[in-house]
Amino acid sequence: MLPAVGMACGKSDSFGGSSVCGVDAHCGTDPGNMGQCVPNPSAGESCSSVSCKSGLDCAIADGGRASTCVTIADEGMTCDGPNVRCADSTECKAGLCVAIDDLGLFSRCLGDGGL
Repeated sequence: MLPAVGMACGKSDSFGGSSVCGVDAHCGTDPGNMGQCVPNPSAGESCSSVSCKSGLDCAIADGGRASTCVTIADEGMTCDGPNVRCADSTECKAGLCVAIDDLGLFSRCLGDGGL
């Protein structure tokens, strides 16, 4: 079992002796937490050097100079927060993620006599 947040980082024989931690954690590199497992970034926090917590995505902005963890909202979910992005094939309209009007697939089916 890999070390959890607050525990000393483990060592991996499989990855050349690199430091490892459990899910949603990474080995701290700051002077105050060096060698200790610390939480991965949450929504709104920087993800320039480590992965975001599970269920979040790292949104890159400003030509790649800035990156922030964001929540991915599915269709029907709210998207009016500062750290929320709609899932693929949806867009934010009036504060809700909705399916993109026409991806071109359904209209082609109709033209062929389909649905």
